[in-house]
Amino acid sequence: MIRGFVGATALGAGVLLAVPGSPPIVVTAFDDAAALAGTGWAVQPDATAGATQRFVEGPASPPAGRGSLELGVDSTSDRARVFSAPGFSDNPAETFMPWDGLGGSFSTFTFTTTNPADSLPALQVVGYQLLDPSAPLPQDRLVGFTTLNFEPRANQLSPAVAGEWQEWALDADSLVWQTNTASGFCVQSARCTLAEFAAEYPDGGWGVVQLGLGSGVAAGGRSFADDLVVRNGTTDEFAFDFEIPAEQNSTAAVAAGAGTETGGTAVVTLDASTLAADSVVFTIITTAPDGSVDSVDVEVAAGASDEVEIDVPFGTSHVTVSAQGVELAAADVTFTAATPTPTPPPTPSAPPSLPTAPGGAGSAGGSLAESGFDGTSILAGVALLAGGAAVLAASAITRRRRATVHPR
Repeated sequence: MIRGFVGATALGAGVLLAVPGSPPIVVTAFDDAAALAGTGWAVQPDATAGATQRFVEGPASPPAGRGSLELGVDSTSDRARVFSAPGFSDNPAETFMPWDGLGGSFSTFTFTTTNPADSLPALQVVGYQLLDPSAPLPQDRLVGFTTLNFEPRANQLSPAVAGEWQEWALDADSLVWQTNTASGFCVQSARCTLAEFAAEYPDGGWGVVQLGLGSGVAAGGRSFADDLVVRNGTTDEFAFDFEIPAEQNSTAAVAAGAGTETGGTAVVTLDASTLAADSVVFTIITTAPDGSVDSVDVEVAAGASDEVEIDVPFGTSHVTVSAQGVELAAADVTFTAATPTPTPPPTPSAPPSLPTAPGGAGSAGGSLAESGFDGTSILAGVALLAGGAAVLAASAITRRRRATVHPR
């Protein structure tokens, strides 16, 4: 904890407070000076050696951006803790904000499946029970140092769930407890609401926010926080988005591969960040030329790469790749079916030659078709016709002769 707010005097009183609705401050690295100025975060001095405080990509799809803050402990006695001092200076009347205006929210994620609520980080607000700007000495102006703890496990309007991002709201009805036990009011064993706490210390105020894990969290505990917002009534808002440097995020690329008998392949290259909180799940969506959509998830270990081939039909298919809820790559992949070569018509063949007439009969170079009758049949037919003609002729002569006979 920052007892007495070491380093406050050097900051002066000229810090501007963020107004509600301002874009969140993106934090990608720990910086002591930025943390003391309220524009960044730093590791709290009382974090133990067995604690982990780092920025990671993921896990899953964080509520703000692609990254989050990871807090972890090696043992039950370790403490992981980071802090920021929004708008802090050495003038309590100007920089400390009253307890009755305190509010906010933050989101958490855990992989722990057994009692997941016990592994979630707590939002801690550091301040004093009494601010006395009229005291002649600076050390007398701040009385009753305390840290107010807001723990999701004590404020579960819905159960904590492993493997999901969940938001927790700090408001007047939230259950809280303080570390200052001098009066015995609102201690861990007898929590109170934020409204009751503010009513107990109407002349007190706060100036530092912390996110912490432990002590008492199971060994190996690991959880994540993101999208932190702390408010001073309706006048000031301090919002933070935890990220890793953009150049260290996971990436993807799409390119056309080889052609196939039915189309071709889209080659998708997937590179998971070395700072990923867990294996990265890439979602590849392919929209075919006919409008049909196919989706496939590919899991890649942190720091590893993979190459996936997606079959696509002839035409233009649109391929997109996303991870952490953000589109990483998109491209059109086109394959065109080959145009069939037309078959030429067959070359006309010469008409078949006629056989030569026997004995050289017929026109030169020509031939007569076979009649289907042999020569003997033809001769017999001719003789028959000749005999018939002779009979007819004789009959005619007889008729003529009979016609010229005169009666006696």
